[in-house]
Amino acid sequence: MESFFNSPGGTILRHFTVEEVNDLIPTLEQLVRQLQAQQTLMGTEYADLEALREMVRHNGGHSRGGPYLGELAQFAGLIEDLHSHGCLLKDIAQGLIDFPALKDGREIYLCWMMGEESVEWWHERETGFAGRKPIDTL
Repeated sequence: MESFFNSPGGTILRHFTVEEVNDLIPTLEQLVRQLQAQQTLMGTEYADLEALREMVRHNGGHSRGGPYLGELAQFAGLIEDLHSHGCLLKDIAQGLIDFPALKDGREIYLCWMMGEESVEWWHERETGFAGRKPIDTL
């Protein structure tokens, strides 16, 4: 299945402006909070997942398998909801999201992290978080 922002060749089809990212932040904050809560739930409820997997492998099932798959489907649905906006989820725990954008005709990423009121950073595609630069240098 082709995603919203990638063509079959991997080229980004959607590019954001700073204003478009800032308009999306309230929606993204809600989705990131839900993802973080779901990740925490799955980490605590299914902390013994390796043991569960081993049991399933040997006897073909486990009573907690169905609920786990339901939680996993919900988690995947939240990620898909987030990606449907055209952004790239980089880190759930940090709430780190990149947005494809253009600078002087080349693709870059606008970079937003949970807790920031607006998009304040950008970086080259190759540099990632470590290469973040203030948005006013864009």
